[in-house]
Amino acid sequence: MLSKLLGSGAALGVDDQLVKGALAYGERRDTEATQLLDGVDFELLDRSVGGHVALVRALLVAQSDPRKAIALLDRARIIAPGTIVEEAALRRQAILAAKVGDLDAFEALSSQYFRRFASSIFERSFERQFAKEVVSKGYAADAKRLPTLEKLLRGLSEMQRRETCLAIAEEGIAVADVEIVRFAARLAGMDAKAQPLDAMRMLLFEAAAVIATPDHEQGRMALRLVDKSKLGAREEGLLYAATAVADEISRPPSLAPGAEQAQTPAGEQDSSASSSALNDAQAAIARVDGLLVETSR
Repeated sequence: MLSKLLGSGAALGVDDQLVKGALAYGERRDTEATQLLDGVDFELLDRSVGGHVALVRALLVAQSDPRKAIALLDRARIIAPGTIVEEAALRRQAILAAKVGDLDAFEALSSQYFRRFASSIFERSFERQFAKEVVSKGYAADAKRLPTLEKLLRGLSEMQRRETCLAIAEEGIAVADVEIVRFAARLAGMDAKAQPLDAMRMLLFEAAAVIATPDHEQGRMALRLVDKSKLGAREEGLLYAATAVADEISRPPSLAPGAEQAQTPAGEQDSSASSSALNDAQAAIARVDGLLVETSR
């Protein structure tokens, strides 16, 4: 429709450059859209339009200039408070802040989003993005950041905290970050009777993470407690993969033929067996890392 109107030469009653920029964006001609919309002063537009323009401009430069995008998202929020524009801008600004390493802003903006837009249809998606950034930024190993994260999570509603902790745990097993998985399990504070399905998922995630550590036997025993009837298809795949690897790690190393053993001094036999077990375990751990990544996606 916009294309036909522009082609007709009729007076549209609005800034032609804005209309052309909107059309270019809608048709995914991003370079052209960026050039056109850069020349539009969104501060002079009606708030309902100006907020959208600021948001679109931010989306167009988010990859090439994330700091400029953050500034534009900030303006979009100010121009259009309480609207879907503010919700979208806040959600994206929080994640961009993490990507540029501004974790103070990431935490503050995320907390604000969780408080103000808990009912948004995009809230669950934000939980996943938030969890991904928490894990990728190494919060579990940061003694300064971890208490702040804990305070943020404890400030959420019970349902939000449970879902966000599950997301953090699931992201954590993909990179074998045992500490962040354990942290998430502790913070989730699940009641196995009240939330049997979520509690079973968390048990699976924690056990799966542990099998890639020296405590793999503990993880293997925990996996036996997981009731697969309470899991979804993706989690059931993770259970099978994790159990297979846990069993392989626990399996005794293959012994050399008896004749060769007899010719090998006892000390060397022990050393050889230990080395073989270590190699088997390392190979199995490498496989579990790959399996966890695949099944957690």
